[in-house]
Amino acid sequence: ETIGFLGNDEEFPAEATGEFGWIYKPFTKEIRLDWPGTDEKGIRYYDY
Repeated sequence: ETIGFLGNDEEFPAEATGEFGWIYKPFTKEIRLDWPGTDEKGIRYYDY
C-alpha cells in the first residue's frame, strides 16, 4: 500500500484510480481510500 500526497493547491481527483492505497492532503488532513468500485449499497469506496 502506498500513499499519494496532494499539495495545498491540488484538488482530489474526481474518481479513484487504484494507483495508491490512499490519497492524503496534509493541509486539510483529509484522506481518501484510492480504490475504484462501490459497496453493496452502491456507495463508492472513494467516498467513505
